[in-house]
Amino acid sequence: MAVAVTLLPASPAVAAVTHSSRPSVAAFRSSKASLGHGGGKIVLTASGVAHATSCKFSATPHVGGLPAKVSCSAGKASKTVRLPADSGAAVVSYKFEVVAAGPGGTSVPRYTTVKVLPAAPSVSLSASPDGLTSAGGTALLSATVQRSSACELSVTPALSGFPVRVPCTAGSKAAQISKTVKLPALTGSAAVRYGFTLSVTGPGGTAKSGAAETVWPAMTFSTPKPVLGGPATSVSCPTASFCAATRSDGVVYFYNGSRWGAQTTLSGVPLVSVSCTSATFCMAADDSSSAYGSGAWVWNGKNWTGSLPGIYLTSVSCTSPVFCVTIGNLNTGVFASRWNGSSWSSQTQVDAPAAASQVSCASSHFCAAVDASGDAMTFNGTSWSAPDPIDAGVIQPLAAVSCPTASFCTAMDGFGQAFTYTGSGWTGPAGVENSAGVTSVSCTSAAFCVAADISGNVVTEYSGLWSAPIPADPQPANVFNGFTAISCATVAFCAAVDNDGNISLGTG
Repeated sequence: MAVAVTLLPASPAVAAVTHSSRPSVAAFRSSKASLGHGGGKIVLTASGVAHATSCKFSATPHVGGLPAKVSCSAGKASKTVRLPADSGAAVVSYKFEVVAAGPGGTSVPRYTTVKVLPAAPSVSLSASPDGLTSAGGTALLSATVQRSSACELSVTPALSGFPVRVPCTAGSKAAQISKTVKLPALTGSAAVRYGFTLSVTGPGGTAKSGAAETVWPAMTFSTPKPVLGGPATSVSCPTASFCAATRSDGVVYFYNGSRWGAQTTLSGVPLVSVSCTSATFCMAADDSSSAYGSGAWVWNGKNWTGSLPGIYLTSVSCTSPVFCVTIGNLNTGVFASRWNGSSWSSQTQVDAPAAASQVSCASSHFCAAVDASGDAMTFNGTSWSAPDPIDAGVIQPLAAVSCPTASFCTAMDGFGQAFTYTGSGWTGPAGVENSAGVTSVSCTSAAFCVAADISGNVVTEYSGLWSAPIPADPQPANVFNGFTAISCATVAFCAAVDNDGNISLGTG
């Protein structure tokens, strides 16, 4: 039987196929993980690169010089870039990416992050009022903060409840924060100084600021010393280390914290009032007419120059080198004029008829004036109020006024009655003395005032309570040569001058 055999054609040879490997990056890092708020250079490095000819660097958000492609055929690649400064209040994070490319395609992306920190927080802490009396009381701590997220307030010596966290989140724009603190009354005869520290933490680091508040013992006055050599008319003490006192013959004396020194005579007529805001600015007023001399004199820390706000001045009050108010007593009424740092406004009538008057300004937006007619007027920065007859018909007219703030003034008449301005109107009278001839009053806050009289007495007011008269300036030769003026810089420092040229210092 024949067998059929079929021969199949031979299969062709299978061709060899070569596949290129996919690129890879073993590691990707930055030379720095974070930079300060000024930014700066970093070096990005991709290492352990395989099967690649180039590496592409990019960033989110955008960074100058990126994206950029560099060779990485040697197994690594690097790129130097500069990160911009962080001018905000939050951390700026930059996410960097590297991708390797080669014949086999592209690698899986690798990432690294670099942070640019904002500037450290800024903080400024202050405490008010400038000292508390022996009864203690409430202090207000105020701070301005920026770039902050948390604040802690501590105090030395220790107080219950401290340290304490204070909400203070703030960005690039400054924020105001405050906290009231109750300080205890003194238990001894020495002052107690409380040092407060506000520690602020923010994305850019930490910062601290300190402030102090002192609880002082009751004020006592030194034995009057013959310093001025003639009748004193006025005194102004913006600080415990600087005062100016005027004499009736036009001479000014300065106090530097330890001694008094005479200055050149300013005019041939009596200086009736002086107001200083610092050791480099005072305004002294005389009662001359324009025919006999200048009405006001400006002290710039080196010398005096004359100016002319009006005639027959009785009082001046300044809150800054660019704001003063004078009160003048003309034939037809009481007139006020304002100083803007270089010139005076024309005199504006604020009351009629003419009457001896005094003025006290808390700011360029608030002043109060009182006069011998028993009227009180307030200034709102633009205009004066109508006269308010708070002390009509009294035997001894209103003689003094002091306004430490726009919501508190004390006015007193010669009979020893006190009137209080509360921000909306006047209250009183409250009997403080008994016809002792009050001539002056000075208040550092609503919690502390001192008044002086022509009989040589002083009375102090602590949080609304007045003391009995204290004979600080006994005058056996003439009972009416006592205090003509008093000025208090703090609850721990006052200076009083009398009609014989003596000076008595009140200290806490």
